Amino acid sequence: MTTSGSNKRLIAWDAYYVTADKTLSAIEVNVAPTKTTYYAGETFDPTGLVISRKYSDNTSDTYSYAGHTSDFTFNPDLSTALTTSNVSVTIGYGEKTCSQAITVNPARTLSSISISEYTTTFNQGDSFEFGGTVTANYSNSTTADVTLSAAFSGYNMTETGTQTITVSYTEGGVTKTATYSITIKAISSVTFVGGTDKGSTTGNNSQDEVIKSGIRMHCSDGAFATAEYRFYSGSILTFSSTIGNMKSISFSPASSNGDLSKLSLDSESPGSFTSSTGTWSGVSETVIFHLSAQVRATEVVIELGDVAKTLVSISVSDETTSFEVNDTFAFGGIVTATYDPKCTM
Repeated sequence: MTTSGSNKRLIAWDAYYVTADKTLSAIEVNVAPTKTTYYAGETFDPTGLVISRKYSDNTSDTYSYAGHTSDFTFNPDLSTALTTSNVSVTIGYGEKTCSQAITVNPARTLSSISISEYTTTFNQGDSFEFGGTVTANYSNSTTADVTLSAAFSGYNMTETGTQTITVSYTEGGVTKTATYSITIKAISSVTFVGGTDKGSTTGNNSQDEVIKSGIRMHCSDGAFATAEYRFYSGSILTFSSTIGNMKSISFSPASSNGDLSKLSLDSESPGSFTSSTGTWSGVSETVIFHLSAQVRATEVVIELGDVAKTLVSISVSDETTSFEVNDTFAFGGIVTATYDPKCTM
């Protein structure tokens, strides 16, 4: 193989080509790896390493470990545990080597973890967020911030009251834990504000949704990333709650396409919808609307909680109607109570 306009023969050498009169003469560390200080038992990490390649014609270039991992060798290799006697690592590339100085401290073990500046108060339906710092404490009196590697359990953001959160961190086969308490407050309403509580789309022919404080507003064809909420013709608009029953949903119409009579309540959804006020009333964790034309709203307010119900009727189904003599009576069916406002239990 020859170069264009010359008779210089190219020879393949590992991951690069050099001409016959240009050979690799040396390598050296150009950018040291991100980590150069270790504890005994850890392995060398070349992440961030960049070397300089020097050639026989006095030219040079740089070559990164990232993206070319198979072109490098290391001694000790990347699977060998480091000891305090390791003061450098030999880096190999092609037939050349160089060294990277490292520091290996005596081995340490995890003694405990401590936590600080964490968030303790939430509203029902909020997403859990630790908000603080988890510090690992070691046998050699050193510490480290391990917040990103810690695990958190014990919370249920849909339940109100006081909850105990367990923080755990594992290192070197040793797991340590710490606990703290959070308070989750009940909320009475959730307000979606157009242009503030945004979705992801700005045009039709795509579904969109917003989730806030345990309430999900989803439209099968909607745009929630605009200045107002747009529910397009023929779409299905669904409200669902993970924090208890909704008792009202109120729409504030936009100046354009604000005709709320184009919203209709699904036949299977409880309660009633009054288009003149833009308000649904009832008791349910899920409410579904249908759109006969595009409707835009600047704000949607959901009130939470139960309302006083009046028992209208009861019905039975799937009951057992046939027995043998001396059988033990068993109803075997379902008793359904119907209330006003419309709901069943």
